Amino acid sequence: MVPLFLLLGSTVLFRLAGFFGVGRYRDFTGCLAAGLAVMFLFTGIAHFTALQEDYLRMIPFEFFRSVTTVYITGSFEMAGAIGLVFRKTRFIAGILLILFLVAVLPANIRASFTQISFNDNPPTDLWLRIAIQLIFITALILAIRRPAGSSADGTKEEPC
Repeated sequence: MVPLFLLLGSTVLFRLAGFFGVGRYRDFTGCLAAGLAVMFLFTGIAHFTALQEDYLRMIPFEFFRSVTTVYITGSFEMAGAIGLVFRKTRFIAGILLILFLVAVLPANIRASFTQISFNDNPPTDLWLRIAIQLIFITALILAIRRPAGSSADGTKEEPC
């Protein structure tokens, strides 16, 4: 739940910055991409903290259950967060993060079925875990779409 609140809160803060004149946050897409970047950076860093053991217990396949896997997945999240910040890399970072979220869904399913607590909090119900994953995927889709009248490099196209 913390990542969801972090996404919502940071997106709102970026939107407020846009209202107060920060140009890059004048449109919702940029604010959402920045909010997702904050969320993925936060969750990626968590893989390198005391929460590492919780992430390790979530890994569903014995072959992949190692601290190296936890470090790799955390690094993927942080790299994706950085990619979301820049318009030129936002689309590919968003697609890769969507694929990442689909790939880690079995870990969320395992955590729910085996009642793995996270950061000493009670286990999250499966339906809620899946709903949150879908919210993140939807947010990524919205963040990587190009506004009408924009080219691939983020500049405005003139109508014909």
